[in-house]
Formats: sequence, C-alpha cells, structure tokens
Amino acid sequence: MSVHRDISRLFETWLSLTKAESEAIRRADWEEVKEIQARKKRMQEEITLAHETLSRMDPQFETPFRTHLGRLVSMENKNASLIEQQSRRNMQDLAALEQNHKNLQRIRNSYLRSHSRSDWQCLS
Repeated sequence: MSVHRDISRLFETWLSLTKAESEAIRRADWEEVKEIQARKKRMQEEITLAHETLSRMDPQFETPFRTHLGRLVSMENKNASLIEQQSRRNMQDLAALEQNHKNLQRIRNSYLRSHSRSDWQCLS
C-alpha cells in the first residue's frame, strides 16, 4: 500500500472516529468518548510517521494534507464545544438538584418541627 493511501486511510478512520465521538458526546456516553479518544491518541504517532514519510517523498503533498487536517481540526473543535455545552448543562442540572434537595430538607424540617410541637401539646 502506498503512503498516500495509508495517510488517506488514517484520515478517513480519524474522521469516522470523530463523528462517532460527536454522537457519544450528544448521548453523554462518556465511556465511549474515552475509548474513542484513546484510539485516536494511538493513531497520532501513525499519522505523524506517515506525514513525515510522505513529506520526504512528495513535498507537494503538504497542501492536501493541510486541507484534511483543517477539516479534522474543525470537527475536533466542534466536539470540544459539544463537551463544553454538556458540561454547562450538567452543572445547571446539578445546581437545580442541590436547590431541590435544600427545599426538601426545609419542608422535612418544617414538618418535623410542627409535628413534634403538636405531640407535646397533646401531652400537656
């Protein structure tokens, strides 16, 4: 297989992984996101080696390489934005849950106080 085909295959694989990562982020499937990111991390060295080899063999390849790379970087930035949005939503949900917990504790404490006063009044 030629280096051109190798690097094209690597970019296509990375593209597929990035799309799968987007879907996993949307579903908040953090285990799958972690697995995909690990696979992409393992691919980085392979892409770097293929790029270095191809750059030595064909200096004209830089332009298409940068085009592919720009597309992938754009998708990675979109995924980072999705993660940030998910994180903000999670923080808002957590704040709402904490407020609900406080409200329930106040109601419970109020009920316990009023209930215990009436018990004492019955005993007098």
